[in-house]
Amino acid sequence: MKADSRCDNGKFGIVGGSSGASHAAFAAFDITSTSDWPYWNRDGDDRPLAVACLSGAYDFTDRTTDDGYPNIPGDPVNDFRNKIENYTGTCVRFDPNGGPNQWSSSPVAHLQTFTTAKPFRPMYFIHSRFDSMPYHQLFDVQCKLTGVGVNSSQYQVLTIQNSHEHAFQYWRSGDGTGSAITNGTRVINFLNSHLK
Repeated sequence: MKADSRCDNGKFGIVGGSSGASHAAFAAFDITSTSDWPYWNRDGDDRPLAVACLSGAYDFTDRTTDDGYPNIPGDPVNDFRNKIENYTGTCVRFDPNGGPNQWSSSPVAHLQTFTTAKPFRPMYFIHSRFDSMPYHQLFDVQCKLTGVGVNSSQYQVLTIQNSHEHAFQYWRSGDGTGSAITNGTRVINFLNSHLK
């Protein structure tokens, strides 16, 4: 994308919803380089300049219970566990021997200390309070970012109160405070502030 002539001097951002938000987080977090396919960050830093994540999964191992969801039967963690096992192809959460496991497949497992050459990119995390993606995923990413030294002033977090909408379902909705600004407009304004 950076090399595309339609891209403004290599400036691009990513918006992802649900599993797309997880993939967007991967693209922002992974500062490692590969010398063969997919040639990631081989010549510097291929990461997007800004990323917005809507209802993403960031720590595939989290099983924190939260059974107070209205409109959703039971705890969403049970459905989350099944999806993660299918997505990662394993029911093993951690494997100290390096075999296939859910932790190593998690976006937050790719977090390292950012450098001057490869700095943290501005991110916007949005989640509805009663999202079908367990709400604790939002806490997971915040905790892990703090753990690698990212100050909370370097990213934004929005919780849409009293909503069970998921990812792009809340794009045209408000934040639950009565504001006329839609969440989609918030994301576009965020990207404009970092890409223009």
